[in-house]
Amino acid sequence: FFSRMDEDDKTVMANLADFRQFNPQETLIAEGSHTSDLFFIINGTVDIFVNQKHIVELAGGGHVFGEISFVYRKPASASVVANTKVTAMV
Repeated sequence: FFSRMDEDDKTVMANLADFRQFNPQETLIAEGSHTSDLFFIINGTVDIFVNQKHIVELAGGGHVFGEISFVYRKPASASVVANTKVTAMV
């Protein structure tokens, strides 16, 4: 995601964001909730669930989620739950 940005844009993003820690089993986004947060995984692993069904595991840095709510102001289409300790830029 960040590879398309120049250094000034990356600095602006980092200054606007919070860096948050999440513990295993902690919900980052609940399906159906309204959030304006956009998440970038720095490290750790999360599980994605739709209708309580496990869809995919995202591991390591670089994954982005929450973009549907962030961009379109719609309720979250999935739940995201920390599988390990997670650091995210929000």
